[in-house]
Amino acid sequence: MEKREYERHAIDLPVSFTDQRTRVTYRGRIRNIGLGGVLLETAAQLAARDLIALRVSVAGGGTDIGAVVVRYHREGAFGLAFVSLKQEDQELVERLIAGQGRRTDTRNGP
Repeated sequence: MEKREYERHAIDLPVSFTDQRTRVTYRGRIRNIGLGGVLLETAAQLAARDLIALRVSVAGGGTDIGAVVVRYHREGAFGLAFVSLKQEDQELVERLIAGQGRRTDTRNGP
């Protein structure tokens, strides 16, 4: 069995993402996150090696993080690996892992 380079942490974060080939934007939820990537749940149809830009929004702003689809997890869920994570993006991911990144979606309360 393949072992991850980075530990994954449970999270429930709404995101939008853009398919870099078609330029179509979709919505989804990040269900776990680590410094190497995320588990993305979405109704969009993705394939291995698709390049996407994840729009991650937290209090104080947001950023686009490049990622590639590396595995089909189950229906509607895909493993993504980050592509050339910039320093500020890595810091954002670390904040999310530490629980310091607050969701901007407040439908379920603050």
